[in-house]
Amino acid sequence: MIGYDAMTEITEAASNDIAPHLWTLYWLARFTRGCCIECGVRDGDSTRALLAGCVDSGKVLYSYDIMDCRPSVEWHIKRLGLEVLLDRWRFEQRSSVQAA
Repeated sequence: MIGYDAMTEITEAASNDIAPHLWTLYWLARFTRGCCIECGVRDGDSTRALLAGCVDSGKVLYSYDIMDCRPSVEWHIKRLGLEVLLDRWRFEQRSSVQAA
């Protein structure tokens, strides 16, 4: 499983405030039904964990943020050599209210 195998790297590369929660996000993305939706991306630490779960379960992650976080997220994913995660990611720059 590509996502599961990447989780150690994803967790180690994450900031300290979110790192302890990333495995939970992976499992939630992996075992929930339907697509996954993320409101708020920042540097994409949670995005990478959610994407890992989505890749392993065949889902798509829809992320929304008021800022264009795409360049930062893509840079971090490519730095880790996990470009395959990007196939499952859809990003739109809009507020959480607009996304809802």
